Amino acid sequence: MDIKTKFTNLDILLAIIFGVSLVVPSIAQTYGLDVRLVWMPTICYILWTLITGFIKPNFLAADSVEISTIEKIKGWSYVVSLPIILILNFLLLQYAPRTGAYYLFTMLAVFSVAMLLRVTILSFPKLFFRQEVIYMKKEEEKLINKMLIEAGSASIWGSFSLLTVNGLIANAVNYSYLQAIIVPVSGISLLIVAYYRNRKASKFVPLIAESLINSNWYKKYSAKPK
Repeated sequence: MDIKTKFTNLDILLAIIFGVSLVVPSIAQTYGLDVRLVWMPTICYILWTLITGFIKPNFLAADSVEISTIEKIKGWSYVVSLPIILILNFLLLQYAPRTGAYYLFTMLAVFSVAMLLRVTILSFPKLFFRQEVIYMKKEEEKLINKMLIEAGSASIWGSFSLLTVNGLIANAVNYSYLQAIIVPVSGISLLIVAYYRNRKASKFVPLIAESLINSNWYKKYSAKPK
């Protein structure tokens, strides 16, 4: 399968994921969850993955197959990681005990979530981009892993920011004036950290692309039977 067909198939899969995502709030409402807590994360997920998984690799990086490929990998890391981390962080914020003897349990849960995301985000390229990774050098794979770790960190901080502000919007009447100030400030602070980690991930893109060009990666990819 040539790379253009491969990416077209991924775009079709992404469109299916978008369609399924739009049904999630209705499913949540069926199970008695406050739909206000679901719509905002769903819309943010769709918009962000649309930008990183479709627009950037297909349009902003269309002139370079190497940059387009790396942007595709980075974008799909968000497609895969954000639903996992949003759900797990929501469960942590809603149900995990924060005081007394159970505090250690909460910290262990946070650590477990972070480790699960790390394993997931480092493993997914071999599932979605196995053919592309095969023809990369070990040094290039290491750079991709570093990029994905930063993207995974951005997912964690971004999800906390989103869920924090989302909770304020859904339960504004139950917040004191002080909480109504602290919560948005906390959400914005977390979002700034997420933005910084995403910027760090993006800085790896030209480095990896340059290495791919120098190693004739695309020539090897195109010459081998798929």
